[in-house]
Amino acid sequence: MKIRKTFTFDAAHCLPLHEGKCKQLHGHTWKLTVCVDGMIDQKTGFVLDFNTLKHLVEQSVINRLDHKFLGMATCLPELAAQHYADCCKDHRAFYPTSENLLIWIGEELILANILWDNLTLAETETCSATLTYAEYTRLETAHA
Repeated sequence: MKIRKTFTFDAAHCLPLHEGKCKQLHGHTWKLTVCVDGMIDQKTGFVLDFNTLKHLVEQSVINRLDHKFLGMATCLPELAAQHYADCCKDHRAFYPTSENLLIWIGEELILANILWDNLTLAETETCSATLTYAEYTRLETAHA
């Protein structure tokens, strides 16, 4: 059975290699949906308690991204390091597309022991990226 929980966070980014408006610094209210697939625990009746999922996702990614700047030091070099989201702290060249951000989120959720099945990240109502765990493992294998 699959369960899903949706989270929101506000963050800014710019895409200097983009030819359109997104080249400029701008922000979004991002929407992250985490899907967990599993068996119903006969003791609890849950695949995973939504409150537990909420706490784990907020601690592992949402609180680290909310009201942050998502990378590309070339966009706003005068920003002090404390304004960068954790995904960018050690990687000033992190290119903050939805796709790259989704891979980073997937990695962080795995580190937090969240056995996600798929993730969807929407930067607007009409634009989103989805990453399945199977796709993620293929990406990790390709980069190994």
